[in-house]
Amino acid sequence: MIKILLVQLEDCDSSLFELLSENGFDVSQVFEVGDALKGINSKKFDLVFCDHDLGNHDGFYVFKSIQSFLKELFIPFFLIMDRNVLKEELMLVYELGIDNVIFKPFDKDSILNKIEQTLKKKTEVNLFRVKDFKSFFKYSLAPMIWVSDEKIQTINYAVGKILGDYSEQLVDKKVEQIFELKEEDTTRLSYFKFKHQVVNECFLNSIKLKEGISQTFDLYLYRGKFTGSTEYLIEVCYLPSELKNKIRKNKNSGNSDEASLKLTSREQEVFRLSADGLPLKLIAEKLNISRRTVERHRANIMQKTNSNSIIEAISKIRNYEYHNS
Repeated sequence: MIKILLVQLEDCDSSLFELLSENGFDVSQVFEVGDALKGINSKKFDLVFCDHDLGNHDGFYVFKSIQSFLKELFIPFFLIMDRNVLKEELMLVYELGIDNVIFKPFDKDSILNKIEQTLKKKTEVNLFRVKDFKSFFKYSLAPMIWVSDEKIQTINYAVGKILGDYSEQLVDKKVEQIFELKEEDTTRLSYFKFKHQVVNECFLNSIKLKEGISQTFDLYLYRGKFTGSTEYLIEVCYLPSELKNKIRKNKNSGNSDEASLKLTSREQEVFRLSADGLPLKLIAEKLNISRRTVERHRANIMQKTNSNSIIEAISKIRNYEYHNS
């Protein structure tokens, strides 16, 4: 059952509380800003509805008071306003980033539709706002770069190990200032489409640094489906020169290193769907197998490619295919 925290004056009209309750929502009322904050911290609410008129405070004050908690816990905020609200106040609603507005007198169909649409959007989680993201990013064995507002914000330990002293120069630079992304037409087009959010992920093969070491890298850029996000991850796949030379040598000799990357037909299917960005649940449904079986196939793929994540495995396999095509 969807749980809603309703912030109103104690003597306020109860029609919204009744409307929500009658339509299957579990509604809890609070009458003070402090109680609203306690309710948010309890982590048991899916939505917050707040009346704009709260006597000594208004809905903007409440929103700003709990905004950091709402973002951290992905809780949408609905502001309840009169239909004759000033235009300037409506503009402020959107400038503050308030998720939605409910107008008085209440329209049941409109409210239920807004709730449904908001809950759908809530499933498109912004990865970079997840509470444990920073810890995962910092300690992951997969080399990763975090980009926000078109500039590199930070790199993880694994990138530092690969790039050495040069890694210190990456922060606060644009991606195209660090990597050579204009040599190949396909690379330039793929990056352009990703940068302008036509697509939410892309693979870039054999990319050089503009300075520093002369090695090439495969880059996996991932934003996810969180609409309008200016943040994304770059996973850096690094194959040492001797391994790339081995691949080329085996290719030329007609004795490719396919055995170490050989996947079963089912693993191939799981790999292709994973590479297309499908989550476990959809892969399981498409292949008519259980999620546990999908996880087992993914584990096999990671083992065969000596990878720490399915993303790293995808990058390695695509790199292998690129050099053996």
